[in-house]
Amino acid sequence: MIGDADPEDAYDAGDPISERLAVLVAVVEGIREETDDARRARRRLDAIRVVDAFRDELTVTGTHLRQLRDELEAIT
Repeated sequence: MIGDADPEDAYDAGDPISERLAVLVAVVEGIREETDDARRARRRLDAIRVVDAFRDELTVTGTHLRQLRDELEAIT
């Protein structure tokens, strides 16, 4: 993750599920905390897309992914 500006830069669909989930948690935290980031709305929509794709990939709706998506939806 050296040189990455945003936590989402570390997301790699080929990584193990636990690593991908940890990155998504960091993404949600970053979006929530960086309220003055002009890219916030776009980052939030991108994160929702990734969470949905990840959830679809798993074929079973995970509680944690649902919580992450709910948190992203709640960010205004």
